[in-house]
Amino acid sequence: MFSKVIAIGGALLAVTVTYALFRIKRVSPILLHELADRYSEGSDKIILAEMERGELTFISGRLTFDYVPDSCRIAVKTEFYFQNIKGEWIKKMHEEVLSSRVLTKEAINELVEVQRVVYEIDAPKQTGANIAY
Repeated sequence: MFSKVIAIGGALLAVTVTYALFRIKRVSPILLHELADRYSEGSDKIILAEMERGELTFISGRLTFDYVPDSCRIAVKTEFYFQNIKGEWIKKMHEEVLSSRVLTKEAINELVEVQRVVYEIDAPKQTGANIAY
C-alpha cells in the first residue's frame, strides 16, 4: 500500500537486497498512481514474506518515480525498511528503469515538472492491497 508523501527525512543503517519481482505488463499508457497500483501487490508479497519468516518487523517503505532527463525513461525504486529482533535496521530494495511510454502524456508532464514523485509504503492488510493518496 502506498501514500503519497512530499518530504522524507531520517537516516538508517541498512543492508541492501534487490528483488526482481515487479513486472509491468504493457497495455495502454496509464497515470502515475495507476503505475503505483501495479507495484502494490508485489510490495505486499515482499513485506508479508519477510514478516512470515518471523525475523523482521516491517516499519515503512517508499516507492519513488524519478524522471531521467534526455532518456525518455523513468527510474523506479522501491525501498522496504524493517527491524530485526535485535532492533537493527534492514533495508531491502528494488530498482529498475521503465520506458516513459508506460505513462500517459499527462503523467509524463507531471513527472517532468516535479522530477520525483514519492509514495510511502504502508504495511499490507492481509485482505489485499489498497493505495491511499
